[in-house]
Amino acid sequence: MWLVGREDTFWDYFPGPEHHATWPFARLRGPRRRHSDMPRTARYPAPRAARAAAVPIGVGATAVRALYGAPVDELPAFRELLMRLAEVRDLDRETMARQARLPEAEITSVLNGAEPSPDLLRSLAPVLGLHRSDLFVIAGQPVPDDLAPRDASARHEIRDLAWPLTFLPRAVPELYELVRSLPTLPHPSGPTEPAPLYRTDPNTPGGLILRLLLNRNLDRTATAYYLYGIGGGPMLSTSTIYLIGEGRKALTPDLLTSLSAILDVSRSDLGALAGMDLSTAVVRVHRHSDEAAELVWRARRLTAEQLRSVVDRAHEIRHERAGELEPRHRCHCTGRT
Repeated sequence: MWLVGREDTFWDYFPGPEHHATWPFARLRGPRRRHSDMPRTARYPAPRAARAAAVPIGVGATAVRALYGAPVDELPAFRELLMRLAEVRDLDRETMARQARLPEAEITSVLNGAEPSPDLLRSLAPVLGLHRSDLFVIAGQPVPDDLAPRDASARHEIRDLAWPLTFLPRAVPELYELVRSLPTLPHPSGPTEPAPLYRTDPNTPGGLILRLLLNRNLDRTATAYYLYGIGGGPMLSTSTIYLIGEGRKALTPDLLTSLSAILDVSRSDLGALAGMDLSTAVVRVHRHSDEAAELVWRARRLTAEQLRSVVDRAHEIRHERAGELEPRHRCHCTGRT
């Protein structure tokens, strides 16, 4: 099993729900430095909004190099990404047009560099085997409200599900069925929590991956949890994931393969989009990774209140199956046996 020999490391890195107040990546940060010893730029960093304004969505690799001095690879235009996705499926423009029920001239226009219309993206996504909202993300366009996650604040509950999905025996199938059975409710009324500013990530493979993750309500902390627990990937801090999104840390074939397990996007598609050969990548995903990724996708249509009921059920499972868990994985909260 992918976790054999790594349980202790994972337990230290990824505390249970009762330890949420503890910063989970403290072991990875190394010794703390005194405030007075830090450079002024480290003590008083520019606000996130200011840095976001400095690197708007779609910024080129040249601008990122000038700002950060780091080598990054810029994503090609959507026409090239579309051709790569079509090539993976052996689709020509005539076949794509026929299956999408679109005029071939419209497909040709996009392949020649024209901006795709929202209607074209909606029609073309099923032909490519992609979620409609994902194709909007790949095209660099805003996701329409009817395709966006239902409740941005629900990403906290999605994050809380990472631990039970990783450790609790037989929890993935049960929680998947629970998520699938819940109805789709209207968007929450009143003020809502804004989504993270991930749209400001540069137009690089890493930036695209983080935008696809955000389309599943997975923030950077949740990505670190799911990457290690479900994707079988390396232990990465949120700051490292931030660097990947900024294009200052390169994606590797092994890392991209682990991310594909979370995204429920095929390795061949992610490899085509990133321009990487993943045929030699090491696969160490969780044995229920397919269902876990589908659960995360379906959970994006639920509100935070609905997902809290799923988290509560996961907590109950942890107590019901305590005898099947390692002692350090059992819950010791008060009021339960």
